[in-house]
Amino acid sequence: MLPYSVVYLLNLWNITHYQFFPLLIGAVIYLAVQRWSGKSLNGRLSRFVSAGAFLCGAGVAILSALFASPWMAYLAFVLLIAAFLSRFQDKESYGSLGYLALPLLLIWQPPYSPNATGDGILIARLQQVSARFASHSLDLLGVLHESPGTVIHCVGQSFGVEEACSGVQSFFSLICFAALIAVYFRRSLLHAGALLCSSAFWAVVMNTFRITVIPLAYVVSGIDLSHGVVHTLLGLSTMGAGLLLLMSTDQLLLTVASALGMQEGQDSLQNASLSRMSEDARSPRWQFVVMPVLLLILALQGYDIGASWGRQKKTINFFSSDVLVDLFEGDGPSQLGNASIVRYEHEDRIRGADFGERSDIWHYSSSLGDVQLSLDQAFPGWHELTVCYTNMGWKLESRALQRVDGWDIVTANFRNRDGQTGFLVFSMFDESGNPVQAPSDWSSLNALRERIKGRLSPSVRGTLFSLAAYQVQLFAPSVSPQDDVAQSVLVQQFVDARHALRAATLERMQDGFTN
Repeated sequence: MLPYSVVYLLNLWNITHYQFFPLLIGAVIYLAVQRWSGKSLNGRLSRFVSAGAFLCGAGVAILSALFASPWMAYLAFVLLIAAFLSRFQDKESYGSLGYLALPLLLIWQPPYSPNATGDGILIARLQQVSARFASHSLDLLGVLHESPGTVIHCVGQSFGVEEACSGVQSFFSLICFAALIAVYFRRSLLHAGALLCSSAFWAVVMNTFRITVIPLAYVVSGIDLSHGVVHTLLGLSTMGAGLLLLMSTDQLLLTVASALGMQEGQDSLQNASLSRMSEDARSPRWQFVVMPVLLLILALQGYDIGASWGRQKKTINFFSSDVLVDLFEGDGPSQLGNASIVRYEHEDRIRGADFGERSDIWHYSSSLGDVQLSLDQAFPGWHELTVCYTNMGWKLESRALQRVDGWDIVTANFRNRDGQTGFLVFSMFDESGNPVQAPSDWSSLNALRERIKGRLSPSVRGTLFSLAAYQVQLFAPSVSPQDDVAQSVLVQQFVDARHALRAATLERMQDGFTN
């Protein structure tokens, strides 16, 4: 699983809140070397845990090869490492070394939906909680403000939680630091679980403090802490305070355990040693059956990576260049049919955000109402935009696939809780300007089928290296549903606009290559 796992970690480096992972891996390797005894364990519990981790890891490994999935491969890699370590003795505690796999598991991105990961959903939830608590704190301090969503407006300034306060990037650092505390001091399972849960609490507390301090400092003294060196210092100081609070929580849990008569740390592991030690290094006979399967999976990974890497280098080397394209107001159509442009804006987000890392948005006013045209970038292959609108609170009423001028175009109708309707049109093209094929329907089952059907296609192998794809969307909210004629007009306007934005994107991209 190492080839795909390396690809997973290279892609993980592009996500800001995971860029500490080399230190985490280094710490785990250091502890493994320091505590390695070379003696195997043959107790029932160690064998049961090792066998269970191995079977799960082997199953996920096969799936990762089937779906060309680096994140599945990394999960399999961690499970197999856990299976291996569980069979060997800690030279100081005489227990299993399997606990060292815990920190490695915490940098795995669990899936949430076909287009979102669990850590991304968690970030969004904790941002909302932190913003709400910060708003209450500002109310208590008498600071006039309003807080729509994750943005705080006061005295003519806007402070976004994700931009002004690093989101909850510290949460991932805190939870991994908590895991390192647990494995370094060999805490019990109950103690480690409580410590990991406390990291989420302290992350919210520290980020609430940061979000509160930034507008408060601006109102009281006119100091802007939302960017620059002072913002970095504020972030480092609150992060340091969070680490100290975690260590304090660890000591509190020790005190509680002592008061309840529970043993913690190395002594408890020594007294509860569950296994018999064996110096034998007997190899099972079935390894001769398993080895060809493992070599086949390894060869398949090598083929996928070689094909993806070669295809990528012909266009954009994702690891050494930025696939984002800078567009400007003049790159969009000045009119959308009879609709005139009202304003233009662009939004920068964190990598992996639902709507992409960057969006250029043109707003138009027409007889059909307000219309928003957007170029969103960049995505690793097809991006099902209807899922993003559903996550924003819109209810999907219908989704249809049309083919216009050889392009797949998805149209969708939405309705929100207020009774407002929305009509969405979108399609995608890759860095060569070719259309990205859209699935006829979208659900978890169909997403799975599409992955299987395209297993050996260049587009699927290209996702290993985050092949860049660009999305054009047109969204028209209205009080009442758009009739068929109005929707046909909007689709034609979308086709014309997509042609213009595609040409502008390719031109800017070519200029970047030339420079």
